[in-house]
Amino acid sequence: MLAEAAANQCRVILVKDHGVYFLAERGERRHDGRQKTIAYAAGLQPGR
Repeated sequence: MLAEAAANQCRVILVKDHGVYFLAERGERRHDGRQKTIAYAAGLQPGR
């Protein structure tokens, strides 16, 4: 995720919705439009 942000020269964003995670402001997307690479905070991913 950090490498993706560096490659795209964009910011890293902290998100809190279904868990807490970081993502690159501009990054590769999945077919459903969601961000492909995210990094969950330890112990704060959905289903925990």
